[in-house]
Amino acid sequence: MSGICTLTSKKKKPFIGEKKFFEHYGFKVIDTIGDYELLSLQFDSFETHRFNDSARLTKIDNQEFIIYYSPEWPYVEYEVK
Repeated sequence: MSGICTLTSKKKKPFIGEKKFFEHYGFKVIDTIGDYELLSLQFDSFETHRFNDSARLTKIDNQEFIIYYSPEWPYVEYEVK
């Protein structure tokens, strides 16, 4: 594993973590799309992560919706249904 990535926003959003929190622990902004920022904490000098081309288009080609979840949170199955 070469690092950890997370998504933040220039504008405060209730579903995205605070940028200051991640920067405090050494995360750096490595890519942006509009208001969204991709932060990374690199463990080694391998390739830097970036938003892919599909994300840059901000367009969804496929209308399918897939949810991956685990039973670790007791309300997930209920909310998914």
